[in-house]
Amino acid sequence: MKTSKKEQILSLFAEGQKQPERIGTKVGAAPSYVAQVLREAGLLKNYFDLYTSTKEAVNVYSKTFANRLGFKTKKVAERSVNFLDRCYRGFKNRNDRTGQHQALVAGLTMFNRARGIGKNEEASVFQQWLIKCLSD
Repeated sequence: MKTSKKEQILSLFAEGQKQPERIGTKVGAAPSYVAQVLREAGLLKNYFDLYTSTKEAVNVYSKTFANRLGFKTKKVAERSVNFLDRCYRGFKNRNDRTGQHQALVAGLTMFNRARGIGKNEEASVFQQWLIKCLSD
């Protein structure tokens, strides 16, 4: 019987291999997939990249965007961009450059995630917003 990638990942972790990048190389999986498997098993904390969950706060701004962004449909992407834009403008009005940066990072993350799974129309919504913000 063939061992699944998930089982291989968990086994390598149990054997002492703790770095998602190295485990991924050994099993032929992306580090973000390895991190997802390990996080779901409660074995890995404080690992974040473009494709891991953003349910946990990475910084003080993370909670602003938690559970507020998506791209399931173009309408959801547009609603997300409207929210990002309100946040971005609010941070700008308060001279909070870090907050503005975090809004841009959130938008770029959503763009890349949508594009990465082939949701090009939804990705375009985020792309156009990013271009607009960076042109201001």
